[in-house]
Amino acid sequence: MAKSFRKASRTVRKAGAAAKSGSSNSLNAAVVLLAILEFAFIYFDYNYAWTGVAARWASGLASLFIAGLVIQREKHFAGGYGMFLLSSKHGIAAIDEISQKHKTFWNEMAIWGFVLGFGLFAWPLLKGKISKKTYAFGFASLILIMLFVVPYMSLSLQFINLPQLQTAIAQQEASTAAHTGINYPGIVLDGSTFVFGFTGYVIVAIMYNAAKILYALSLFLVTVSAGHPQVSQLSGQVAGVAPVIPGIDLPLAAGVLALALMLIVHEFSHGILARNAKVKLKSIGLVILGVIPMGAFVEPEEKEVVKLDSMKQTKIFAAGISANFVAMLIFFVFVVLLFYYVLPYITHDVVVVAATMPGFPANGIVPIGSQITSWDGVHVSNIAQLEAIASKDRPGQTVAITTNTGSFSFVAKPLNSTSTLGLIGVDLEQESLVNSGTVAAALYFIYTFVSLSFLLNFLVGVVNLLPLPSLDGWRIYKTNFKNQKFVSALTAIVLIGLIVNIFPWFF
Repeated sequence: MAKSFRKASRTVRKAGAAAKSGSSNSLNAAVVLLAILEFAFIYFDYNYAWTGVAARWASGLASLFIAGLVIQREKHFAGGYGMFLLSSKHGIAAIDEISQKHKTFWNEMAIWGFVLGFGLFAWPLLKGKISKKTYAFGFASLILIMLFVVPYMSLSLQFINLPQLQTAIAQQEASTAAHTGINYPGIVLDGSTFVFGFTGYVIVAIMYNAAKILYALSLFLVTVSAGHPQVSQLSGQVAGVAPVIPGIDLPLAAGVLALALMLIVHEFSHGILARNAKVKLKSIGLVILGVIPMGAFVEPEEKEVVKLDSMKQTKIFAAGISANFVAMLIFFVFVVLLFYYVLPYITHDVVVVAATMPGFPANGIVPIGSQITSWDGVHVSNIAQLEAIASKDRPGQTVAITTNTGSFSFVAKPLNSTSTLGLIGVDLEQESLVNSGTVAAALYFIYTFVSLSFLLNFLVGVVNLLPLPSLDGWRIYKTNFKNQKFVSALTAIVLIGLIVNIFPWFF
């Protein structure tokens, strides 16, 4: 009897284990399904949201928070608040192997990035610890990047889905094209970059934008005290701080790939320089928000790091920034090649109705977003062609246009009593659309991924130079500046500037 009972008990345990395994499989399937649904939600939130930027962020972040919370609790990952850690010892062996090869290159790369980060000021900081050749090469690289690489950032900024930012870029380009005077802010920004490197670049940019916002706020307060508040004084300002999250303000698939690659490049480089300094690595992994990778980490043995001399610590802290700058330059080459030699063959230009003017015949008749294909019977494919044809229109003349939403005829009106030009009241802009076909779509996806990788590596590199806790710059400052009161004061100033840069999102 007892024997039968023991056998039955084993049978029950096996059945329980099978049930548990089936439950685990169901749980894994549920997590995968949740991840798919979350990706689908943020994709549609990015591409088809009918709400404003703030509401899109709120809904996207809320969904990521909920998805992350469910996955973290069900899979028992470390983390909280919608974020969780995926850590492992896998990959440490690869870092060890890479660190043993080309040690000179990795060490020189870290110092090169330091010079990019601190410009002319890098020499007094590392005097006696850096070769003149590395210093000269780093400073020459800084000048060339500012002259020939940074101007191409506007190509990548088009993929950030922030209307305020896009408007500011368009206005800046128009202002630059028409401006013939001295660009004093540009001179100050470039001068700060050459003297203090990209640290000076990012700090001056933050403080300049903060000053503009505070000035607009003061004008707004004047209108409030006068009894007729004008929020437009603030709504025209561009926030200098924004979360860059794939599916919310970046294309989803290309954004996830670019972000993940950028994070891996950054953190692996920290690990390589740590192993070069004989520091043990505990683990490596990713920080996930919902289903989106938002960070990566290589966890060294901190007690071993603090025992190193200041130069070895500086190399470890600067390694991630340096690697991001190297990756930025590699992707820059591909961006330029694709832009000039591939993009013209896979896209075509269209003229789109951006708005209609009240008081003119087309207002409320021609749908916003319509593509104009002909004007006065002549085929048009870009703004220059259309403007040349429309310049012949006179008040009282019938203007016929053809769009993808229909054909229309209007009697043109003058802008004012002295105008000899006839207008129908459409505000137009030129857009590039991807040609139909799998090859064109695939090539444009590659261009999107390369452009985002170019931009994100630059942004993460310069932002990590800021003297803020948890950033690499903070540890670089703490290690290389003797006057810690200066570091604390600079940290406070930058933090206040960042807070001010958030203000425009509330208006």
